[in-house]
Amino acid sequence: MRALIFAICFAFIVVGCSADLASYVEPPKIEDGIETSTLTSAGFDSLKVLELSKKINDGTFPGVHGVLISRKGKLLYEEYFQGYDANTPHLFYSAGKIITSTIFGLAYDRGLLNPEDRLIKFYEPYYPSIQNSDKRKESIKFKNLLTMSTGIECGILGDNKTDINRKMIKSFRPVKLFLDQPMRTSPGESFDYTDANIQVIATAVATVIGNDYDQFEKNAFLEPLQISAENYHKGYLPRDFLKIGIMYQNNGMWNGRQILSRDWIEKATTFKIKPTVPEDIADGYGYYWWLKKFDYRGRKVDCYFAAGNGHQYLYVVPELELVVVFTGGNFESDFLHSQPHRMLQEYIINAMILKDSAATKILADIQ
Repeated sequence: MRALIFAICFAFIVVGCSADLASYVEPPKIEDGIETSTLTSAGFDSLKVLELSKKINDGTFPGVHGVLISRKGKLLYEEYFQGYDANTPHLFYSAGKIITSTIFGLAYDRGLLNPEDRLIKFYEPYYPSIQNSDKRKESIKFKNLLTMSTGIECGILGDNKTDINRKMIKSFRPVKLFLDQPMRTSPGESFDYTDANIQVIATAVATVIGNDYDQFEKNAFLEPLQISAENYHKGYLPRDFLKIGIMYQNNGMWNGRQILSRDWIEKATTFKIKPTVPEDIADGYGYYWWLKKFDYRGRKVDCYFAAGNGHQYLYVVPELELVVVFTGGNFESDFLHSQPHRMLQEYIINAMILKDSAATKILADIQ
């Protein structure tokens, strides 16, 4: 009798599940190099993930434009909201800093630049006379640029009067302007988030590869990942951003081709400095990658992620072979990290279940 009651109850559950699962469709296969599969075949509770879609649609998670989930290199879930679609490019703002880190890594792989190279020595042939001379300044290395820890006084981020990056944008000699700034602390001593470092690194890369940064980026990075240069200049497509995460998750491999070295990926995505942000946002910083631990079945798993204004996020969780992309329009939000972090934890990581469980097999049959 008890078995009969259980069977009847479970039948009602399955019927309810099937109605929800009817809205789930495996992402389309297109000629972009990304393989696709289903949530259940990759070990997800589909209902839990679809609950995220409902929460986005009912406004619980506002301003979300797109969600993409990949595991083991296969795209499992791709949904868009508020009229956005797969062909809508997004500027990724500060999340794009990991592109700069990647380009530096490509130069590193070719023996052209090294994080241990000293900044002043590198630029000395071009700027032999630097203001505010300081022994601490002479010890700045490129790794300090990559970890936001040069010690140079960069002003207040976003402030028109003091932000050195805003002054550099208007300057004919932006790198010289940066190098001329006084020192605030010793290199590596403190985390000081600024956009100014990006210009200095991009100029260094352009210098060592022959002053054609865009062509180097196109040949060594965009084309191998099948990213359209035209779309890139307008912004990245969500799938393009996902490709970067999959490449990192695969230790620099993309469709059988080694694009970026495993050595650089390990350097870029491991702890280098403690950022001056609350620990619920991030507990570490690599080479422009933020680091954080998430909960998975009673233990912690490491994650590195890129974060940009408006909720442009790219998460990579190596142990779970998981890559997640969020695009959005929350430009005036006061929950910069909390909403994407919550969506990832509660509706994606928590949705990962054992592939051989009975429930997963049943849900797979329904699909």
